[in-house]
Amino acid sequence: MTAILELNDAGILVHRDGAELLESPGYLACEDRQVHIGAEGAARVKLIPTQTEYSFWDKFSTDPLQLALPAGRTQADLAYRHLEHLWSIVGADLDAAVILVPGDFKREQLGLLLGMCRRLEIPVKALVDTAVASSAHPVPGRRLFHLDVHLHRCVLSALEQGPWLTREAASASHEFSLLRLNDSCAHAIAALFVQTTRFDPLHQADSEQQLFDHLPGWLSALDRNDHLDLELAHGERRYQIRVSRRALKRAAEPLYRRLRQFVADQLPPGQPATLQVSHRLAQLPGAIAALEPLADTEVVVLDRLAGAHGIRRLYLERAGEREEVPYVTRLPWFNSDDLASHAERLAGYRRRPATHVLHRAVAYPLANGEFFVGTRLGDAQAGIRVDDGHPGVAARHFRLRPDSGKLILEDLSGGATQVNDEPFEGRREVGIGDRIRIGQPGTEFLLINVADGS
Repeated sequence: MTAILELNDAGILVHRDGAELLESPGYLACEDRQVHIGAEGAARVKLIPTQTEYSFWDKFSTDPLQLALPAGRTQADLAYRHLEHLWSIVGADLDAAVILVPGDFKREQLGLLLGMCRRLEIPVKALVDTAVASSAHPVPGRRLFHLDVHLHRCVLSALEQGPWLTREAASASHEFSLLRLNDSCAHAIAALFVQTTRFDPLHQADSEQQLFDHLPGWLSALDRNDHLDLELAHGERRYQIRVSRRALKRAAEPLYRRLRQFVADQLPPGQPATLQVSHRLAQLPGAIAALEPLADTEVVVLDRLAGAHGIRRLYLERAGEREEVPYVTRLPWFNSDDLASHAERLAGYRRRPATHVLHRAVAYPLANGEFFVGTRLGDAQAGIRVDDGHPGVAARHFRLRPDSGKLILEDLSGGATQVNDEPFEGRREVGIGDRIRIGQPGTEFLLINVADGS
């Protein structure tokens, strides 16, 4: 069984057998001698800023930290702790791992990453360029590019199309990043709170943290809606505003201009191009619209699992070979037979029952009875109790129950539940890989199967 780790400090994605296992952002916080990694670290970045680090993947090296933490003294020490944390969750019964790496990683960084994996006994089969893995089909007569966003930078990769797909060059810019965009949008939202309610969420650390916790879900929701009602709690009071997608696009426009200029500078003049955009970038409100004015350029949005699906080409091409492939920057194209067999295998995988609900890197077993999620659960009810700090989550928000070999999701909130980013009411069948989101901006639950190591 092979795990695929897609390295991006905005959220390292871990996949296995065509389904997502977890996503862990590159944050690490040390509080009262406890180390909080991933989402738990991100939830403390505004509360204990001097004890939180989130640039260790961007500055991935043996350079010392400006302020040493109990978890380590160098950038690599913290990256090691993050990787160790991820593997402790997903590594059981795995016999191989493939790591997708951004195109601007230097060879020293690749060597450092491999050394860390060996020390952690992660059985790495290959390091593979993310852009190459994510690109499945040629675009005749056009130049092909791949664009992704990270916490601290964006990376544009130029791809050469031939009998094989080859990563030609990669450029990075720190002028546009997820942190810069989040900061611009957070200040715009805070200004609306001040204007409407006279409450400034950036004035206190706890309300500032709450705003940044909610921000990813808010941005994702505004990518699908023209307006969104936002709520923040402070003390005994709750404050509400309505924000428009147009207002946040306006706040982000200076950053989008920098992104557009960065891409335009790399595109060959006078040649039509296809720009493949990662799901991370595409879900930001206004991002695709900001790139569409690029001359002679079509923008294609990639699937969330594009990189993981593309790794299958590595196994098809190298089946039976014994030599190790430490770093792959060229792969064969998918053909129709590959796609058909992959779709058949993935459909068979998804027919297997989900055994656990993954929430904040903890897997909760699904027993034979009912499983509830909400802010108020009875003593005898199996399930997950969600913190009251998540607006829009009902006392009993949804229920999972087995029915004739199927797993049925029942919305108990009156329509405030989403499955794979699509809202629904009533009941529906769910299975491995389905993502359930509740509340505003939302907290997420992923259905997985761990009974047989998948």
